[in-house]
Amino acid sequence: MAARGTMLKETDELNLYQKIELNEGAYFYLKGPRQITDREINALFVNIRDAKNCKLLTVKNRVSEQINGNEIVICSLLVFSYESIPTIFNFGSGNIDKKLKEKKIGYLLVVELGNYVVLMKKNVSGLSNFINRLQIIDGKKLTSAIAQADSEFKQVRLTNMSLSKGAMRNKGYEAENLENTMPMFGANQNILTNVKLKNDKEMCTLNVSTSRLAKFGEKKGIHELFKWIKEITVKLDGNLVQNDFINHFSMPVTWKSIKNNLTPTCLYINKFELDNYLERNNFDNNLYEKSTNGGDISYNQIVNPKLKKILSEVSWRLVKKDAKTYLCWGTRDTIIIRINDSKISIKFLGYLGKLYYKHGDNEYIKVDRLINSCACILVGFDNAEYVYYGNRIYQNRNIIGDLDSILSIMEDKFDNLADIESEKGKGYTRTDSEFHAHTIF
Repeated sequence: MAARGTMLKETDELNLYQKIELNEGAYFYLKGPRQITDREINALFVNIRDAKNCKLLTVKNRVSEQINGNEIVICSLLVFSYESIPTIFNFGSGNIDKKLKEKKIGYLLVVELGNYVVLMKKNVSGLSNFINRLQIIDGKKLTSAIAQADSEFKQVRLTNMSLSKGAMRNKGYEAENLENTMPMFGANQNILTNVKLKNDKEMCTLNVSTSRLAKFGEKKGIHELFKWIKEITVKLDGNLVQNDFINHFSMPVTWKSIKNNLTPTCLYINKFELDNYLERNNFDNNLYEKSTNGGDISYNQIVNPKLKKILSEVSWRLVKKDAKTYLCWGTRDTIIIRINDSKISIKFLGYLGKLYYKHGDNEYIKVDRLINSCACILVGFDNAEYVYYGNRIYQNRNIIGDLDSILSIMEDKFDNLADIESEKGKGYTRTDSEFHAHTIF
């Protein structure tokens, strides 16, 4: 294998580039001001190879293709194979018989079209550095790109905007058409994270947090996938009209337009979402500590009740350190919140910074990096209308209206309450034995 940092040799001996067939499902991002280079794609492929310790089957670095006559699409493809130990066995540090190892195939398809970068992947890790340099697409645009005026909403998944530890965190609804049956009171206090809908005869899904759009149907060859990606980007660039049903929920706003007017005040780590992410991606749910002995690095499983308590106490008050950095007050080890131009991220220092989750046989990923990757942090601000979640900022425009709605159903049962000026009154002395007039008491 090539050494880290060297250019990978392009290869496709099995002609997999022309044979690949995938469902129409992909992660959509904006390229941003920086141009993607051959060297950057190569570095991405090297990271994937090293993370999986895999055998490369196909390496295609920024191949130019034509669609719709004269439009250029730039495509990069990595296909690889690797061996994995079935999760039903635990061999510890012992030797593993080759007969028990499973052979798996993974791939990453990177499509560059105009100002968009689209990813299609399976069994891939080592993408975070590449994804972090891309820009997130406005959530309102994503939902408008697939939701038409007459769409039938079959399924939604919601996350509560509340940062209270005791609040119901996630909930979902399913129906033939939710627009006609779902209770909408208080819907504006929820963030729409996943939606499944039907347009005409097509079933589509959207994960707003990960920017993944998908359409149910037959698998398509690579050139048909290019055409589907083009259709989506045309919708994203068009004059989008928000669906009335989606308008009931808290709406995403552009982070850059509001970030300088908000002061973060509290952090909540959605442990439920983190646990689901670990399970979906076959992570070991145990924690590992990184240690160095001379030049040797090892990872040791830890059982630390105090540490587990820190990670389960998922709500903290934030204290400002400087213009772009906040500290979590009350943690034994420091958790830093960084306010970046495109998003908010967290970083663990001290003992927490040595903690890892295990993926596969020998891949270890830092806990803070994994939390940033699965976008499971909620940040509250001095303006209660806004909450940051899933790499996006959401606004509850009707928060005052909720208070008015609650007050409207409360009845004044006591006529003399109209004369009340305060709860207990002021200016009492030690000899007073009665409350003042015009007080509740």
